[in-house]
Amino acid sequence: MGAMLYMGLLALQFALQPVFSAKYSPGPGIDKTLIVMCTEFLKCCIAIWMLYVSSPTTKDFRSIMSTWTLQDWLKTSGLPAVLYAVQNIFLLLSYDNLAAVEFNVINQTKTVSAAVFCFLLMGRKQTPIQMAALLMLGVGAICIEGTLDVAGMAESLYKTGGLGLGNKQGLEFDANRMFKGVVPCLIASGISGLAGTITQKILQAGKGGKNSYLYSCQLSFFSLIYLSSSYFYSHQVSDFTSDLAKIIQARSYFPILNQALGGILVGLVTKYAGSVRKGFALIGGILLTAMLQSFAYNTKLTANQEIGGILAVCAMYTHSNFGVGWQDKYKIDRKKQHKKMQAEINVGGKKLFDTKKGGGNKVKEQ
Repeated sequence: MGAMLYMGLLALQFALQPVFSAKYSPGPGIDKTLIVMCTEFLKCCIAIWMLYVSSPTTKDFRSIMSTWTLQDWLKTSGLPAVLYAVQNIFLLLSYDNLAAVEFNVINQTKTVSAAVFCFLLMGRKQTPIQMAALLMLGVGAICIEGTLDVAGMAESLYKTGGLGLGNKQGLEFDANRMFKGVVPCLIASGISGLAGTITQKILQAGKGGKNSYLYSCQLSFFSLIYLSSSYFYSHQVSDFTSDLAKIIQARSYFPILNQALGGILVGLVTKYAGSVRKGFALIGGILLTAMLQSFAYNTKLTANQEIGGILAVCAMYTHSNFGVGWQDKYKIDRKKQHKKMQAEINVGGKKLFDTKKGGGNKVKEQ
């Protein structure tokens, strides 16, 4: 129940982020590094506060905080933080060399990479049905985003007998697009799966695993040190105060706060649901974004968005119910159902033959 709650909250946060970002944008000229710094700072503060609130006593809070040693911090937070930084570099490179449509399609491979690394590092197997569900999720995502026009393809197939994909001109091999766009995007997706799996392994290790709030705080603190050194290396203190005033004046703290909450929710979803299921929550957020925009602008969802939503829901149900050992569970459930039906038949037969006759004599069951 807790995992589903966190996934729902993450989907809601993901859906609200573009709304807040569009309404409370600080405008051009603000270094993006400063915005990320503010996000990581807020995430660190919120994580500590949540850790304090969730601790039964102050003594328990201090006990958990005492586990934050330099060795533990570097061991558990260093590698994921570096991986996420490298991932961002490859993403920025692919942004500049791929069309938005191409990027959205290739970026969906990150859920598959999470499943692969969960198997390699944690031994978490995916059944063939679950792999098909992940593929269904990817198709649903690009339908919701408008990348894949399923409705248009179906209409073209009905009218002309073809999918309406057009001719094959422009599909010649482009080395620059391949090695500066496609390959970096695939590498970024792979790194995303690797970093997510490492985080999941750390959070779920041992009897109760590492505290998610503490780990979120450690990751944010590591990132904050790196980002601050990078920012102040190329900026003056006056630039910092001026840009910070612009952020406050534009009320950009709303999207920053929402993004910080999203980072903490990602940790909770990874701990209790896993890095693969996190992908389902984010796709749910994309669908929820489309629904919010439809409500705000009084427009209907497109056919592609509806198809994508149905595919995403079906993928979630399939992936949740057809994991390793689902055949054995199905057999056990069938046996229980058979025994229950047999017992009901026996009881019904006994009642039928035990009815009173005449002077109250009972007819014995034959």
